[in-house]
Amino acid sequence: MHRLQLSSTRSFFCLLLLLGSVGLPGAAAATSFECITGNSAADCAAGETQLSLTVSDAGDGQVLFTLTNEGPDAMTVANLYVDDASAILDGIASIDGSSGVHFSEGGSPPVLPGGNGPTYDFDPSFRVRADNPAPKHGVSPGESLAILFDLAGMATFADLLAAMADGDTTDASLRVGLHVISFESGGSESFIAVPVPEPGTALLVAAGLLGMALQRRRPTRSH
Repeated sequence: MHRLQLSSTRSFFCLLLLLGSVGLPGAAAATSFECITGNSAADCAAGETQLSLTVSDAGDGQVLFTLTNEGPDAMTVANLYVDDASAILDGIASIDGSSGVHFSEGGSPPVLPGGNGPTYDFDPSFRVRADNPAPKHGVSPGESLAILFDLAGMATFADLLAAMADGDTTDASLRVGLHVISFESGGSESFIAVPVPEPGTALLVAAGLLGMALQRRRPTRSH
């Protein structure tokens, strides 16, 4: 009985912290990737498992995109593209990588391979590429890439999340794409980030869970 009450109390305070953190500097949202080329089912599955992106509120009108490659399978992210149809982002402030990872703005190919057809219509607003040789300087297993963006005008972190979540991989207002090379098969694949939930949706879910926690904490009345 006491153990259940302690668990409910802990859930209650964790949910309060979640509600209080939305919209504050340092808030972050994580997303995974969906393979759009399908050259190899095994390579697609490996990339979808290992690759992830965290979008963080860096404060002072900036947001941080952190790409990680965590897993055992060979692959290297050679290009990262951002299709910002909503013009939320103003420009790239800095590009930093973990040890051995070196990227620069621009580079080729200028469009996301497999993403410029009628299905995805991916039109990059920003792109960065691993310095030559890409297999050496790209994001390989255990490595990461951090890109700091300036927000445009009065845009906020919440606006950024909403733009990423207002559609799917084919039509969201802001999409992130990757070109990944050096799979063990020798092939390459392209991926687009799966949209993150809108901030309002996250609040509704958290509020619902908070209500459930409170309900569980109510004492049972004796009759």
